[in-house]
Amino acid sequence: MVTTGEALLHGVPTDGVSYRMPLAAVVLAWYNGHASDRLKAAARPLLWAGPAALAFELGCLLQGPAGGALSAALAALPWSANEAGLGEETLYRLLIGLAAVLLAWRAARPTPLRSAALGLAVGVSLLCRSPLFLFPPLLAAWELVRAPAGRRRSLLPGLGVLLLASYILLAPWALMNWRVHGRFIPLEDGRADSDVATAAIGLAPNLAGNYRWLAGVPDDSRVLPWAAQRVLRRPLPYLKGCAERLRFTLALQPLLWAAFLACLVLNRRREAFLQTGLLCLYFAGVHCLLSIEKRYLEPLWPLLEAAAAAGAAGLLRKRHEPQDRPGPAAWPYLAGAAAAGLLVLACVCAYPGSPPPPALEPVARALRSRPDDAWLLHLYSRDLLRRGRAAAGVASSRRALELAPAPYPILFDHVWALAASGQADPDWLARVTTGLDPGLPQYADKASAGWLLETLWHLDAGRGQQARAAYARALAAWQAAPPRFTPLAAPRGDADRDLARRIDAELARLDTRLPDLVRSLAAAWPEDRRESLASRIMDGSGRMRPKLLAGAPPKPRPASQSQEPPGDQRSQARAASASGDLRKALSLLDPLVAAEPQDARLRNDRGVVYALLGRSREARSELALALRLDPALASAYLSAASLAADRAQALRTYEAALREACPRLEPELCRLLDEPGPGSCFTREQRVCGLIAAELERLKKRR
Repeated sequence: MVTTGEALLHGVPTDGVSYRMPLAAVVLAWYNGHASDRLKAAARPLLWAGPAALAFELGCLLQGPAGGALSAALAALPWSANEAGLGEETLYRLLIGLAAVLLAWRAARPTPLRSAALGLAVGVSLLCRSPLFLFPPLLAAWELVRAPAGRRRSLLPGLGVLLLASYILLAPWALMNWRVHGRFIPLEDGRADSDVATAAIGLAPNLAGNYRWLAGVPDDSRVLPWAAQRVLRRPLPYLKGCAERLRFTLALQPLLWAAFLACLVLNRRREAFLQTGLLCLYFAGVHCLLSIEKRYLEPLWPLLEAAAAAGAAGLLRKRHEPQDRPGPAAWPYLAGAAAAGLLVLACVCAYPGSPPPPALEPVARALRSRPDDAWLLHLYSRDLLRRGRAAAGVASSRRALELAPAPYPILFDHVWALAASGQADPDWLARVTTGLDPGLPQYADKASAGWLLETLWHLDAGRGQQARAAYARALAAWQAAPPRFTPLAAPRGDADRDLARRIDAELARLDTRLPDLVRSLAAAWPEDRRESLASRIMDGSGRMRPKLLAGAPPKPRPASQSQEPPGDQRSQARAASASGDLRKALSLLDPLVAAEPQDARLRNDRGVVYALLGRSREARSELALALRLDPALASAYLSAASLAADRAQALRTYEAALREACPRLEPELCRLLDEPGPGSCFTREQRVCGLIAAELERLKKRR
């Protein structure tokens, strides 16, 4: 997140810039990398006291000083998870509390000015996270429905201001995403996909890992439209998941919920109480629509505490009049939210679109004016590493580490540059493996990356035994990670148990994020070595090998020595693929496919090359099209089965192959075709059918 924030601060391109909303990334990058120690020391007590201070102001607006005091006392208790440091959770909790304060202030007298203030507070919270996206129209509908018919027209200007102010801050963000991606992205781009996909199949908790495979989302489908179709076709699992999430939400704080609901009923004639209750119920309800984690609900507890405490204060013999405006306790947070919003909007407006090559130029230009900025140097060295220029990245990564020795990303990139350029030694590698602090966030991911980097380093130097040992440590670190799937309750039905088995299989296969990590690390090596290094860790379908292929790196075989003569362009493409020159093969196949898009064998050849390059999504799409064009193309079935997401899908693919492409193949002939030795009397397609039949039998025996 901090790396993305630094890229936004400096206006330099980076991958995944739209994955999350920008405010937390920018503020955290500025706070951690650019704020003075004096400013940090002044901010820590404000951050720690923030939830209690805002609960105090909310209580005062609901029930005067007594309500504020009780609200602050409740919000200061440990269950509110107050933190002295600045993180995304802390920041979002403060923004939600600030929006609640301004909501209660506006409820007493909904003028256009107060509506604008509330709308801007909601807008700033949307720049951090998106849950309040639907709250402004819900509030507008609430007020219109409750207002007498004669007053509804007079409410429209204020409600229009509220809606405009709530969403106007998203316009620069959407425009930036249009420049970068060429499509409309008003909120996060993909961050909620796992929540959406797993909720659609009825799973209550959030799920990390290969959620597309677990939920059954096709690789070529966008998650939200797929989930909508799934829920419309099978609404019952989704509704059961919503009910389970509601039960979980209430069970987290049952006494607090009971007190809140009781106080809401007792104060049902007071608009400030009702609108605060509406915000609380909306926040809980919107999180019940998608898969959740416990931390998603943490911003809600101070609001429930404030409403419950203010309601209890109203039962006291001596009553206090509600405060008519936010007091001094809220002013630092109002100022901070305004400053953060302005900083983020400035960064978003200045961020460039997709730059033409060379992409390093924006970072280099920024470095000329700020040569001692550690994070700019880090971004520059990372871009060099991703382009296979590790030797050039050593100097900039070393300078970044000298300026900022604490951040893990800066340390890792320097070790990465040293390893890929051949300048590393065991002491440097130890700093990202055995020397890692187990208390680091996402320790298992970091340890796996370190051991995989050491694996590549040993492989490149021809140290097979050490490479195998490092690879075993990488897999062990990954397997020792905390469960990436933590159900809120034990599986209750056959579907839940089946999903749990698939999750266990997914984690055991180690195919969640490790292949992408291997490819990204290998990218720092020179082009003539990176593919041979990665191919000894991953198989042809892009999955992690259970055992490393160590030894000397395989040398590409000249096309002249391949089995097929280099005659026409199709033969040249196959020869290039056989010799290991996959990019040349793809460059030869692309124009052929463009000229003959209905040629199933060309589609199959390109799908195989995609698979060998690790581009599984394109490979599956190409092979599926090849089979639609020619359902009897046996080799396409064999390739598609190797890319199957699970054993069941592979079985279905092999069975379809024997049914469509090999319908008259006798079992005895299948066994003969699969045996090594003389077999030249059989055609290539017959031999492929034999392989398919043998693989099908092996899979059936593993049931």
